[in-house]
Amino acid sequence: MKVGGHVSAKPTSMARQHRRQEPGSAWGALLTMSASERATSERSVTYSGCREVRRLGKAPLYAGQPGYRENMDGDDDGIACENY
Repeated sequence: MKVGGHVSAKPTSMARQHRRQEPGSAWGALLTMSASERATSERSVTYSGCREVRRLGKAPLYAGQPGYRENMDGDDDGIACENY
């Protein structure tokens, strides 16, 4: 990313997520959760993998949503099991 004529480090996934979402959206609510609240929510549902998530019509999963796991988020953008 270019800032003021200088190239800065790649923004964190949370920063990228925040830019894409509207304030007051469900996504915005996820961003205001504490890390422990997000982890609890994510662990509340478990999927065997992205095939199951897609088969059940739950794709994509966003960080903080039930069932989201970082290992299902190949590009580390906070969105797992993206439809390609």
